[in-house]
Amino acid sequence: MAVPAKTVTEESSSPYAVNKALFDEATAVKDKMKLIEGRLQKMEEHRSEVSDSVYLKVKTDYEVQLDEVRGLFEGKCREIEGELKHLYQAQSEQEASLSKHQEVLEEAKFRHKLGEYNDKKFKDVESQQNKEIKKYSDLLDTIKASIKQYEDILGRAFDAKATPAYEKPAAPVKKVEPPP
Repeated sequence: MAVPAKTVTEESSSPYAVNKALFDEATAVKDKMKLIEGRLQKMEEHRSEVSDSVYLKVKTDYEVQLDEVRGLFEGKCREIEGELKHLYQAQSEQEASLSKHQEVLEEAKFRHKLGEYNDKKFKDVESQQNKEIKKYSDLLDTIKASIKQYEDILGRAFDAKATPAYEKPAAPVKKVEPPP
Protein backbone atom coordinates (compact mmCIF):
# COMPACT_ATOMS: atom_id res chain seq x y z
CA MET A 1 0.00 0.00 0.00
CA ALA A 2 1.45 3.34 -1.06
CA VAL A 3 1.95 6.02 1.54
CA PRO A 4 0.57 9.40 0.47
CA ALA A 5 3.17 12.09 -0.07
CA LYS A 6 3.45 14.65 2.67
CA THR A 7 2.32 18.13 1.79
CA VAL A 8 3.88 21.41 2.80
CA THR A 9 1.00 22.11 5.18
CA GLU A 10 1.91 19.18 7.42
CA GLU A 11 4.03 20.02 10.43
CA SER A 12 7.33 18.20 10.33
CA SER A 13 10.42 18.38 12.48
CA SER A 14 12.53 16.78 9.77
CA PRO A 15 15.46 18.85 8.59
CA TYR A 16 14.47 17.77 5.08
CA ALA A 17 10.91 19.08 5.14
CA VAL A 18 9.94 21.93 2.83
CA ASN A 19 10.63 25.41 4.18
CA LYS A 20 6.99 26.46 4.50
CA ALA A 21 7.66 30.21 4.48
CA LEU A 22 9.79 29.98 1.32
CA PHE A 23 7.28 27.67 -0.35
CA ASP A 24 4.33 29.95 0.45
CA GLU A 25 6.18 33.10 -0.66
CA ALA A 26 7.34 31.51 -3.93
CA THR A 27 3.84 30.19 -4.63
CA ALA A 28 2.30 33.62 -4.05
CA VAL A 29 4.84 35.32 -6.32
CA LYS A 30 4.38 32.67 -9.04
CA ASP A 31 0.59 33.06 -8.83
CA LYS A 32 0.88 36.85 -9.17
CA MET A 33 3.19 36.41 -12.15
CA LYS A 34 0.66 34.10 -13.84
CA LEU A 35 -2.14 36.57 -13.12
CA ILE A 36 -0.28 39.44 -14.77
CA GLU A 37 0.73 37.26 -17.73
CA GLY A 38 -2.93 36.26 -18.12
CA ARG A 39 -4.01 39.90 -18.12
CA LEU A 40 -1.42 40.76 -20.76
CA GLN A 41 -2.71 37.93 -22.91
CA LYS A 42 -6.31 39.04 -22.39
CA MET A 43 -5.29 42.58 -23.40
CA GLU A 44 -4.22 41.29 -26.80
CA GLU A 45 -7.64 39.70 -27.30
CA HIS A 46 -9.39 43.02 -26.57
CA ARG A 47 -6.87 45.40 -28.12
CA SER A 48 -9.25 46.63 -30.82
CA GLU A 49 -11.74 47.79 -28.18
CA VAL A 50 -9.55 50.65 -26.86
CA SER A 51 -7.43 53.44 -28.26
CA ASP A 52 -3.73 52.89 -28.85
CA SER A 53 -2.82 55.33 -26.08
CA VAL A 54 -4.95 53.51 -23.47
CA TYR A 55 -3.69 50.15 -24.67
CA LEU A 56 -0.04 51.23 -24.45
CA LYS A 57 -0.53 52.86 -21.05
CA VAL A 58 -2.13 49.75 -19.53
CA LYS A 59 0.29 47.40 -21.28
CA THR A 60 3.28 49.38 -20.00
CA ASP A 61 1.84 49.30 -16.48
CA TYR A 62 1.43 45.51 -16.60
CA GLU A 63 4.88 44.99 -18.12
CA VAL A 64 6.47 47.03 -15.31
CA GLN A 65 4.55 44.98 -12.73
CA LEU A 66 5.57 41.76 -14.48
CA ASP A 67 9.24 42.76 -14.46
CA GLU A 68 9.07 43.48 -10.72
CA VAL A 69 7.32 40.19 -9.98
CA ARG A 70 9.75 38.26 -12.18
CA GLY A 71 12.61 39.80 -10.22
CA LEU A 72 11.04 38.58 -6.98
CA PHE A 73 10.45 35.15 -8.51
CA GLU A 74 14.08 34.94 -9.65
CA GLY A 75 15.17 35.50 -6.05
CA LYS A 76 12.79 32.83 -4.76
CA CYS A 77 14.03 30.43 -7.45
CA ARG A 78 17.62 30.95 -6.33
CA GLU A 79 16.60 30.21 -2.73
CA ILE A 80 14.70 27.10 -3.84
CA GLU A 81 17.67 25.94 -5.90
CA GLY A 82 19.84 26.26 -2.79
CA GLU A 83 17.36 24.11 -0.87
CA LEU A 84 17.27 21.58 -3.73
CA LYS A 85 21.05 21.34 -3.84
CA HIS A 86 21.04 20.56 -0.12
CA LEU A 87 18.20 18.03 -0.54
CA TYR A 88 19.86 16.17 -3.42
CA GLN A 89 23.09 15.96 -1.43
CA ALA A 90 21.17 14.65 1.59
CA GLN A 91 19.31 12.18 -0.62
CA SER A 92 22.60 10.78 -1.89
CA GLU A 93 23.96 10.46 1.66
CA GLN A 94 20.77 8.82 2.98
CA GLU A 95 20.64 6.39 0.05
CA ALA A 96 24.22 5.35 0.81
CA SER A 97 23.33 4.77 4.47
CA LEU A 98 20.20 2.83 3.53
CA SER A 99 22.19 0.67 1.15
CA LYS A 100 24.77 -0.03 3.86
CA HIS A 101 22.10 -1.24 6.29
CA GLN A 102 20.40 -3.35 3.62
CA GLU A 103 23.74 -4.99 2.89
CA VAL A 104 24.38 -5.69 6.59
CA LEU A 105 20.95 -7.34 6.79
CA GLU A 106 21.59 -9.37 3.63
CA GLU A 107 24.94 -10.51 5.05
CA ALA A 108 23.32 -11.51 8.37
CA LYS A 109 20.66 -13.55 6.52
CA PHE A 110 23.37 -15.32 4.56
CA ARG A 111 25.48 -16.02 7.65
CA HIS A 112 22.37 -17.32 9.43
CA LYS A 113 21.58 -19.60 6.49
CA LEU A 114 25.14 -20.94 6.61
CA GLY A 115 24.80 -21.63 10.34
CA GLU A 116 27.37 -19.05 11.46
CA TYR A 117 24.69 -16.94 13.22
CA ASN A 118 22.30 -18.66 15.60
CA ASP A 119 18.63 -17.61 15.66
CA LYS A 120 19.08 -15.16 18.54
CA LYS A 121 22.05 -13.35 17.01
CA PHE A 122 20.31 -13.19 13.63
CA LYS A 123 17.08 -11.83 15.16
CA ASP A 124 19.06 -9.15 17.03
CA VAL A 125 20.88 -8.04 13.88
CA GLU A 126 17.68 -8.26 11.81
CA SER A 127 15.71 -6.19 14.30
CA GLN A 128 18.37 -3.47 14.52
CA GLN A 129 18.90 -3.29 10.76
CA ASN A 130 15.16 -3.18 10.02
CA LYS A 131 14.84 -0.20 12.39
CA GLU A 132 17.67 1.58 10.59
CA ILE A 133 16.26 0.69 7.16
CA LYS A 134 12.86 2.10 8.14
CA LYS A 135 14.46 5.27 9.52
CA TYR A 136 16.42 5.91 6.32
CA SER A 137 13.46 4.99 4.11
CA ASP A 138 11.27 7.49 5.98
CA LEU A 139 13.94 10.19 5.64
CA LEU A 140 14.21 9.48 1.92
CA ASP A 141 10.42 9.72 1.53
CA THR A 142 10.50 13.16 3.18
CA ILE A 143 13.42 14.28 1.02
CA LYS A 144 11.75 13.09 -2.20
CA ALA A 145 8.45 14.78 -1.28
CA SER A 146 10.28 18.05 -0.58
CA ILE A 147 12.19 17.83 -3.85
CA LYS A 148 8.95 17.28 -5.78
CA GLN A 149 7.25 20.27 -4.15
CA TYR A 150 10.19 22.58 -4.83
CA GLU A 151 10.54 21.38 -8.43
CA ASP A 152 6.81 21.96 -8.96
CA ILE A 153 7.36 25.62 -8.00
CA LEU A 154 10.33 25.89 -10.39
CA GLY A 155 8.31 24.22 -13.12
CA ARG A 156 11.19 21.89 -13.97
CA ALA A 157 13.55 19.30 -12.55
CA PHE A 158 16.56 20.74 -10.75
CA ASP A 159 19.96 20.36 -12.40
CA ALA A 160 22.84 21.63 -10.27
CA LYS A 161 25.01 22.02 -13.38
CA ALA A 162 22.43 24.06 -15.32
CA THR A 163 22.12 27.81 -15.14
CA PRO A 164 19.74 29.01 -12.44
CA ALA A 165 16.07 29.46 -13.26
CA TYR A 166 15.09 32.74 -14.86
CA GLU A 167 18.68 33.93 -15.00
CA LYS A 168 18.90 36.63 -17.62
CA PRO A 169 21.44 35.84 -20.34
CA ALA A 170 24.52 38.01 -20.39
CA ALA A 171 24.63 40.77 -22.96
CA PRO A 172 26.59 39.75 -26.06
CA VAL A 173 30.17 40.93 -26.07
CA LYS A 174 30.80 43.45 -28.82
CA LYS A 175 34.01 43.00 -30.70
CA VAL A 176 35.84 46.29 -30.98
CA GLU A 177 37.94 46.63 -34.09
CA PRO A 178 41.04 48.81 -33.83
CA PRO A 179 41.01 51.76 -36.23
CA PRO A 180 42.85 51.05 -39.51
